[in-house]
Amino acid sequence: MERKVAFAEDTRPPKLQRTEDAAAATTTAAAAAAAATAASEANLKEAAGAAEKNDSSNSSSSSSSSNEAEKEAATAPSSGSECDSPSRPTISSSCSSSSSSSSKKELEAAWEETEYKNWTVNSQVLYDVLLNAPIEWPSLTVQWLPGLTPGSASSVVKQRLLLGTHTSGAEPDALVVELPLGPFDDQQTNEYKERGDYEGFHYGLSSYKFKIVKRLPHPRESNCARYMPQRPSIVASCAVDGKVLLYDLDAPGICEGPEASLAGNKGEATCLSWNPYREGQLVSCAAEGTWAVHDAAAALQQKTTDATTSLLLSDRSIRLNSCCWAAADVFIVAQENSVVSLWDIRQAPKQPIGELLALYDWRRLGAPLHAVEHASERSVSVISFSAFLSSVITEGSTDKTISIYNFERVGAPQDPEDAEDGPPELLFTHGGHRADIYDAAWNCEEKFPQMVASVANDNRLHIWQPKASVFFESDSEEEEDPEQLE
Repeated sequence: MERKVAFAEDTRPPKLQRTEDAAAATTTAAAAAAAATAASEANLKEAAGAAEKNDSSNSSSSSSSSNEAEKEAATAPSSGSECDSPSRPTISSSCSSSSSSSSKKELEAAWEETEYKNWTVNSQVLYDVLLNAPIEWPSLTVQWLPGLTPGSASSVVKQRLLLGTHTSGAEPDALVVELPLGPFDDQQTNEYKERGDYEGFHYGLSSYKFKIVKRLPHPRESNCARYMPQRPSIVASCAVDGKVLLYDLDAPGICEGPEASLAGNKGEATCLSWNPYREGQLVSCAAEGTWAVHDAAAALQQKTTDATTSLLLSDRSIRLNSCCWAAADVFIVAQENSVVSLWDIRQAPKQPIGELLALYDWRRLGAPLHAVEHASERSVSVISFSAFLSSVITEGSTDKTISIYNFERVGAPQDPEDAEDGPPELLFTHGGHRADIYDAAWNCEEKFPQMVASVANDNRLHIWQPKASVFFESDSEEEEDPEQLE
C-alpha cells in the first residue's frame, strides 16, 4: 500500500518560489561577476600589449643602453609592492588571487542573503510556528523545561527554556517564552515580520514573548546544560575545568552559585546525560577522552563542592562530543573520530562501533540498521530523538541546517524529483540559521510534540514547528479527485 502525504489544505502547498527581491539580488550578483570577469580580461589584454611593446623596444636598443638601464634599475629606490607599482605592466598573481577571493566571498554573501530572504518569504507554507529571537551571546546548549503556565492571552501559554552562554564570565539562563496554542490557519498571524523582541509569526496580544527569569553563575562558558528528569528543578552544567555544576532553579532569590559540583573528568567537560532510569545518576564526557558516572543525588544531599565519581573510564584521549543513556546501566558515547561506542557500567569495556549518522539496535551491533548517506556530506553536531514520535529525530550540522528524519520511511518509493532533495526518510530541513548549529531540542510537553528549539553560532534562538502535513500521512491508496470534492 502506497503511503501518501496528507496536507492540511485541500490542495498541496505551492512549490517554493523566489521573491522578486531575491531574483533581483541574484541578477545583480551575476552582473557584478560578469563585469569583474570582463574587467579582468581587459586588464590582461592591456598588460600583454604593454609587455609586447617593451620587448620590441628592448630588442632594438644597444647593449650599452641595456647596461645603463640595468644600472639605473639597480640604483632606483623601491616603489612598494607589485600591486602598488604603476610602472609594471604585468598583473601580479597575488593581487589577482586576492581579488578573486574577495569577489568569491562577496558572491557567497550575496547568495546567502538571497537564500535567507527566500526562507523568510516562504515560511508561511513551511511552518505553523516560527519565532526567531536574538540572544546576547551564542548558546552552545538549549533544552525545554517541563511545565506550562497561562500566558498574556487565552491563545498562548508560557514555557521555560534552558540556555547556556558561550562567553567568558557569562551565565546559563532560564528563559520564559510564550507559545501559541493554535489553530495555525490564520494567514495574518503566519506572516514573517520583525516584532517587539523577535522576528517571525505573531500570536496572542503581547509582542514581547522572551524574558529571562533566572541566571546561574558559571565559570566561563557552559558547554551543555540539562535538567534531571525525576527533579526538573535540578540542572547540571558542564564546565571547562572538567567539573559538572549542579543548580536548583526553584531556590528562592538570586542564584549565587551551584548547589554542588562533581569532579572526575580530565580536561574540559563537553557533554552530559541524566540517567532516566535511575534518579540522581548522570554520565559526563570530556575533551581529553574520559567519561565519568556521577552520583549527583549524594552530592546534593552532602552539599559538597568536589564530589568524587563512582566510575571513571578513558579511551586513548579521543575527544568525546555527545552521550546518552540507552538502558539503566548502558550509555552511548559519540567520539570525535566518527565512532559511536556503547558502554555497560556492569561489564568491562567493549569494542566501539563506527558510522557518521546511523541507526543501531544496541542488542546487535555488527552493522547499523540504516545509515543516512545524505548526512555524510557534512559534519553532524547534534542528534535528538523526539519524545512523542519514536521514529523521528532531528540532526543539526555545520552546514547551518537542521534536518528531521523519520526512519519508518526508509525504503519508501520516491519520485525522481523528490529524490534530488534527499532520501525518503528526510521529512524537513530548517534553513533559518546563518551559522553552524550548536544544539536542537524537541519540546517535552505533549501539547507541542512537533516543536523544536535550536541555537547556532549566530546569536539566535529559533523556536519552530513545521506544518502538520510534514509528519502525518494518509492511508488512502488513491488520491481524491479535486473535481469530486465540489
